[in-house]
Amino acid sequence: MTENSFFQRLKKLKVDLKDMTFRQKVDHIWTYFKEVILITVISLIVIIGVGINVFTPKKELLMGGMCACTYLTEEGEHYLQEAYFDKLQGNPKKQEVGLHFRSFGDFATSPQDYEAFQAIIAMMSAEMIDYLLIDDDRLEPFIGYESLMDLREVFTEQELEQFGKKLRYAQHVDEDGNPTGEQIPVALDITDLPFTQNCRLYEQNIYLCFAANAPNKDSLRDLWQYLLDWEVNTKA
Repeated sequence: MTENSFFQRLKKLKVDLKDMTFRQKVDHIWTYFKEVILITVISLIVIIGVGINVFTPKKELLMGGMCACTYLTEEGEHYLQEAYFDKLQGNPKKQEVGLHFRSFGDFATSPQDYEAFQAIIAMMSAEMIDYLLIDDDRLEPFIGYESLMDLREVFTEQELEQFGKKLRYAQHVDEDGNPTGEQIPVALDITDLPFTQNCRLYEQNIYLCFAANAPNKDSLRDLWQYLLDWEVNTKA
């Protein structure tokens, strides 16, 4: 719409609106200026959206957890969120500790369950997840997806030897996707920890895993110690 045609429409509109009812005026204005109105509304939405993203400060993620079909008591959720945030002496205006829950079943027969699994993988890829608490049934797909951290990056060889049969392993593959024959420790059975015994709702084996690209790799060792110290921290 050119500038001249716009003002010509505006002049004609003033004449047309004189003897119209309110409803007729609204319909008439929409007929004449719907392009302008639509462009204006869309522009405002874009401007507001950009403004929110620019001026709303994003909080630093101190630690992000995912309970994948692992159900915790309220005490367990509190221990991994608010209590852990206090332990880290976080600033509520600038920092946060996240804990997500996402359940999935046999996604070989259910598209919805497969989408839930893919959503967790996407969050891990987006560096929103540092660790997973997951039961025995749901662990296998993650092992096969090469999404879990080699536990040798967090624990010493001596500690891994002490864990013994509590470890689950994944096949190491080369850059071309071919298995090398090396077994990599990627999951630790924490079922017997006091934290797990007191904070889970279902009697299933629970594993602790770390995301391969965890955003807070330097803090994973401290998280492990925090889980070990459940009795000390809750009785303090």
